[in-house]
Amino acid sequence: MKLALPILFGGLLHGQTTTFRSLHVAEDGVILDSSGKRALLRGLNRSGTGSGNADATAADADYAAQNQLLSINLVRIFVNATWWNTNVQVPIANVAYQTYIDTLIQRAKKYGNYVLILKAGQFPDAPCGANGLNCPAPNQGDLNCQAIPSVCPAQSTSGAYIDAALAFWNSFAKKYAADPAVLYDTWENMSGVDAGAWSDDQNQLIATIRTYNPQALIFVEDVGTAFESIAAGSVPDLAWSNIVWSFHLYNASSGSCT
Repeated sequence: MKLALPILFGGLLHGQTTTFRSLHVAEDGVILDSSGKRALLRGLNRSGTGSGNADATAADADYAAQNQLLSINLVRIFVNATWWNTNVQVPIANVAYQTYIDTLIQRAKKYGNYVLILKAGQFPDAPCGANGLNCPAPNQGDLNCQAIPSVCPAQSTSGAYIDAALAFWNSFAKKYAADPAVLYDTWENMSGVDAGAWSDDQNQLIATIRTYNPQALIFVEDVGTAFESIAAGSVPDLAWSNIVWSFHLYNASSGSCT
């Protein structure tokens, strides 16, 4: 597996027309574009797009401002797999979720940003409206699972159940297979599974994306032991090209992300 270790979430063009080149991981682990130039991805999260009101109060001007303020070339958009699969209505935006997510992708691209799509939650609780009532939390699926164990197979984000994610990636990757600006992040914060189960899950998720997009960058997140297990040889390496490891680094004394 060719892998890269990126520095993420910290620019490029501001409202200019951009030609996006496909990205790949070189033999030395560096991310290059199709012209052979190094691509250092620097961006930020739109983490509210998979819970709450789906970040639907954010306007085009907010995306323009973030590009002017932060020298970025990447936006990571959180997608609720079940919202996508059922195409729920986003009340504030007054559109269906798939159309809403596409609007965000095109908005980010307009300002010269690659778009990293992250599979986040998979709960069915609908986005809330302008009144702010009954807004689902980012971890709503896990809260529902704790309260009603029978919903765990559909809503848990541990990685023990991945059917909703497979259905999402099958649909999403097919839709955006020809778009070089769209990158893929298989699963947010998979936890509660060992390195072997993590490897099995990731191989299925990657294979689903690769069915439609054989070369796009795919990001995978560690569960705390997966990377070390692969390095030690106790778990097989991921046998795919253009895989990027995404690590969350935490301050051990405070538990805060750094």
